[in-house]
Amino acid sequence: MRAAPEGSLSLDAPAGKKQWDATFGYRVLCRTGDDVPVLDDVLYQYAARPLETVTSVRHVDIDDPRAEITGARVLSLEDVRGGEVNRDVSGVRVEMRCPDDGLSEDFSELLTTMTVGPQGGAIESSEIAYHVGEEKYRLRVDWAFAACGVEIPGCGRPKVR
Repeated sequence: MRAAPEGSLSLDAPAGKKQWDATFGYRVLCRTGDDVPVLDDVLYQYAARPLETVTSVRHVDIDDPRAEITGARVLSLEDVRGGEVNRDVSGVRVEMRCPDDGLSEDFSELLTTMTVGPQGGAIESSEIAYHVGEEKYRLRVDWAFAACGVEIPGCGRPKVR
């Protein structure tokens, strides 16, 4: 597997909401070798802990007109459009080879949804735990996500660092 370059995404709290969901799609799951990795878990390092974090995988048919990377959006998993969302990442096989340039085939996207209150929530980085055969691995992903709130200094509009 291969990690995306580092970066960050943030979302402002929607007006009038005391509790809300922020969904971040940041990783098209792909493999670099012939062996097929199998996901075990995703572990997060928090700067500010949200009320809840849900990790899921969205499987998308490239011919679906709604087939796009999720990015950063104020929405719950139930509102994600296009593809099938699997809330259990454990056991997901990473069949797709990493593309050289752009997506040209069906893809699976790793989604992180934080449910936050007025305090917000922030993830500094994550690790994807997976195995190939009997060998276990961890892939560090240096993407930061912020669902803005009073505990998240310097939060702003959706942006990429």
